[in-house]
Amino acid sequence: MPAFLLLDKEMVHVEQMVRRLAGLDATDQLSRSTAVVNKAYWRRRVEEVADRSKGDLALVERAATLLRVVDKLPEP
Repeated sequence: MPAFLLLDKEMVHVEQMVRRLAGLDATDQLSRSTAVVNKAYWRRRVEEVADRSKGDLALVERAATLLRVVDKLPEP
């Protein structure tokens, strides 16, 4: 599988998870103590995909949009 498709697949997964977390209210998010609700974890995952994209504009733009969503998640 080409590297871009793997990165795209990873970005789709991260997008789905972050948007699912964003849909939870703060109490639901904070009541769970796993890495999955930790915004630093998701920021790192998004940044890793963007770094590995070799400057692919579409992935970099998706990452930037997703980082704005991550920044709105509550702190654990």
